Amino acid sequence: SARNDGSVNLQSNFGDWEKFEMVPVSSKVGLESAEWGNYISARDNGTVNLQSWLQSWEEFTPVSVGSKYAFQSAHGNYISARDNGTVNLQPNNQSWEQFTIVEDLFASKKLPKYLSLKTHHGTFLSARNDGSVNLQKHNKEWEKFKIEKVPKTLDKIALKTYHGSYLSARDNGSVNLQNHNKQWEQYTVVKVGNKIALKTEHGSYLSARNDGSVNLQKHNKEWEQFELVWGN
Repeated sequence: SARNDGSVNLQSNFGDWEKFEMVPVSSKVGLESAEWGNYISARDNGTVNLQSWLQSWEEFTPVSVGSKYAFQSAHGNYISARDNGTVNLQPNNQSWEQFTIVEDLFASKKLPKYLSLKTHHGTFLSARNDGSVNLQKHNKEWEKFKIEKVPKTLDKIALKTYHGSYLSARDNGSVNLQNHNKQWEQYTVVKVGNKIALKTEHGSYLSARNDGSVNLQKHNKEWEQFELVWGN
């Protein structure tokens, strides 16, 4: 977590202070705070803080360890997450120095204004003005959604329609529009290659059927996977 006093520590919650962008520098990366715009810096006394520039002490070599990564500093040591909530540098590369990189697919600073969801059938998810949801062959205003991220989560979103309502997953397996944004209107984004699936509060998935209807299914197969089409 990048704190507003220039320090770096560990937090149990998740928000913009816990997000970093990996900025390529040749074969190395800088770790830029999404909230403050400054960089994690490895100091020569073994501490870690934030600096406004990107120079050698702010550049790290990513070291792949299975599905995780360690970040080696210019001094040869590694960023380390300690069990007391602090972050410092250690000469070893073991479990406390290894991190799982979790991609924020909907990073707020990079989001276009709207997106459309293109189905396996080539149609688009459509929010109708009678409160229903179906599939359409065109991509116009009713097929565009605004993403609203769920606070303190990495992978949950709500989809706000052109009408101001929200895409809602009902407990009977149907999908419609509601004027509020509560649990049934929030979806966990599951990345599947270059597509996504939307997992509901009920554990089911938003599904585009070949008859033009939309409902919920317990599985995550082709009809439950959508291509993101971005728009402004």
